[in-house]
Amino acid sequence: MSGSNSSDNAGESLMDRFHRAVANDTNNESCVAMLEELQQPIASLSLISSNDNDLNDLSTSALYFITLEHYLAIKLINLTTPNDRLDQRRRNLQRACDLFAAFLQRLGQFDKEPTSNDDQRLSCLLTKDERKQYDDLLELQSMLTAEDASSSSSSFMRPTMAPPVNRDVKIARFKQRQAAEKERQRLQALQQRRNRLLGNNQTDSDELDGFDGESLRRQLALTSLAICKVEALEEYGSVLREIPMITMMLQSQAQQGDVLSSSRYGTTSHNGVDPRTRPRPPPSDKPLELTHITQDSTTGELQIRREQIQSQVFRPGWNQPTMSLEELAEREMNDAKERHERQLQAEEAQKGQPRRYEFLKKDGLEDDADLVDASAELDRKWDDWKDENPRGSGNKRGDVGDRNF
Repeated sequence: MSGSNSSDNAGESLMDRFHRAVANDTNNESCVAMLEELQQPIASLSLISSNDNDLNDLSTSALYFITLEHYLAIKLINLTTPNDRLDQRRRNLQRACDLFAAFLQRLGQFDKEPTSNDDQRLSCLLTKDERKQYDDLLELQSMLTAEDASSSSSSFMRPTMAPPVNRDVKIARFKQRQAAEKERQRLQALQQRRNRLLGNNQTDSDELDGFDGESLRRQLALTSLAICKVEALEEYGSVLREIPMITMMLQSQAQQGDVLSSSRYGTTSHNGVDPRTRPRPPPSDKPLELTHITQDSTTGELQIRREQIQSQVFRPGWNQPTMSLEELAEREMNDAKERHERQLQAEEAQKGQPRRYEFLKKDGLEDDADLVDASAELDRKWDDWKDENPRGSGNKRGDVGDRNF
């Protein structure tokens, strides 16, 4: 009995229930429940065996059901949890990691790794690099699981943070998913065209656009599997980066809860002294200092800067005035008088300087014989320069182009 023919009490096939759960993006909780209900009947059909190493040996429905763990992990990630249920969020993410690992492990059991770039962009099988990425993610997950198991015995343990994803890897994944998305849209358009032209009387043997019914459905399943592969690798790494942050938040909340409970019920501190009766240290005259430690982006050297902030605690954030308005007005008036005097002195000194005759006439100094002689020399030099440099001689592009325009 195939998966497409198996039905539940309402007469809906397993394949229809699977597609309905995957397509629903509004209610993730119901989708998780539907996908969990499908796990047992699909496993009982034994559509996929651990000995299978060739996708050609699997039916089309089995290709779709391979992605059940992937979609269940995606729905678990998309579940909304309040801030006071971070532990539930972490459990959902840990279960999603297990599902991603199971899905990728299932893909890893198949052979025939793609060789060309086009095959890699549309392949649903794991390449050599993707197998290495999967192994690294699986190792990181095991480290986080071990730290989570040992953190119960220690008060605080900083979890291992996942390293950032390589930029080239992210670009390659983006191109893979984009190519697979375009191929799926093309196949879906062909399927709609097939249904529109052949109608309800079509059979799987009817061929259109180079595909019969079964080959078109199978190609769609393989393309969807390729999209799920890229998405699983991406989301697997994102979840492994989120789990340590949630763990640190839970540890911080636990420490805050211990402090509040000790202050509320009057419990003693770790050294046996009640913090409410502990004497306060004497005040110090030394101002409070804030140390800034930064790193130079060019040289990589650490820069340490100390700042005294005690004297600036009650000061406003804007600059305070240092003089009154009367003092400012008097200062501005004195500066204006000094500027006026300097300008008069400069103009007086300029009158005795030689210049061209036309400027002497403007200033009314054409009767000064010394200035007239000096201006004649300047006019003669000016005329000689104009003769040596006629108008337009500096235009190097003047003769380029058609002069009719």
